[in-house]
Amino acid sequence: MGNKTLLKNRIKALYISKALLTNDKTVNYTERELREALPPVVSIINKTTKAQNKYDKGTSQFNRFEPIIQAMLISKAFIESRINIKNTNE
Repeated sequence: MGNKTLLKNRIKALYISKALLTNDKTVNYTERELREALPPVVSIINKTTKAQNKYDKGTSQFNRFEPIIQAMLISKAFIESRINIKNTNE
């Protein structure tokens, strides 16, 4: 049951990330939803970085993780920025 919840939380976090990155005005996430999206994104960053570090820098195995890590770092920044905007407007 725990893995199912973890997966649902990650999927929702990725949907939120996509909406923020594409500036989708059709959805409006609450501050709570944004805050709940951060831990799964951070988890993806940490797990991907850990997996990447098992390989030598410059190898194809190492390099294949880089776009994922960069995308998640950008997603994290967008979520944090939106949380800050919501806090400023309240």
